[in-house]
Amino acid sequence: MLSSHVSLFNGGSIYVLTPVSPEAINWCDQHLPDDTQRWGATGYVIEPRYLGDILQGMESDLSNSAR
Repeated sequence: MLSSHVSLFNGGSIYVLTPVSPEAINWCDQHLPDDTQRWGATGYVIEPRYLGDILQGMESDLSNSAR
């Protein structure tokens, strides 16, 4: 379940995805582009059209690594 790995803020036209577990931090470092806009020290600004794919990929990868 991703709620133990990320915090998600709905800002209306953008989402802020903040990884909170070491696994999620590592996943974001490996999979999100280096030029992804940041929010604060740890948040990533994500357009709503990309959010579903990002969360699906993260959930799939993190659940597979837990096995």
